[in-house]
This record gives sequence, C-alpha cells and structure tokens, in this order.
Amino acid sequence: MQREAYFDNAKLLFIFLVVFGHLIQPLKESIELVNVLYQWIYLFHMPVFILISGFFAKGASNKGYLIKLFKRILVPYFIFQILYTIYFLGIGKNDWDTSLYDHSGGDYGSC
Repeated sequence: MQREAYFDNAKLLFIFLVVFGHLIQPLKESIELVNVLYQWIYLFHMPVFILISGFFAKGASNKGYLIKLFKRILVPYFIFQILYTIYFLGIGKNDWDTSLYDHSGGDYGSC
C-alpha cells in the first residue's frame, strides 16, 4: 500500500491539535475564549485521529475483524469502567466529576 499525503497531513493536523490542546489547558479556566477552543478541540480531534489511523490497520478487511476488535478493546474497557465505578463508590465518591468531552476535570488527574 502506497502512502497518501492527504492522510499523513490529516494525522499531522490532529497530532498538532493534541499538543496545542495540552498547551492551552492551563489557560482555559481564566480565559473563556480559550476554554471554548479547548472544548471544541477535545470534542473531535482524538476520535478523528483514531478513525484515520484505523483506516490503515492491517486486517481491517478480514472477516471477523470487528468482533475480534470488540473483544480486545471494548470488553476490557467496560470491565475497567465497572471496576473504577466500584472503586470510586468505595472511597465515597458518589459520581464522576467530568463530562463526556472534558478529560481534565475532577480529582482524577488529566490525560
């Protein structure tokens, strides 16, 4: 398979957005425009980057690839989410402090 400059450039853009998002993170609490920009970047940049990278994954066209991917990624994810929930309920936290698109909130650290 030959490399496509379009996809390489798209991956570069999304890698830049990851770094830029981390750079502006300390300013998001004090500057509203930076907070909006930060939320906008983190709303989509990683899912798109993963989608573009996964497009070139070996074996993606093989039969049973999605089921194997589900078993290898989503099953452990759900198991650990259940364990995290039990742990946080056990230490007295009644709910998660973060929203679905803000990875840096709460007492649980940042990415």
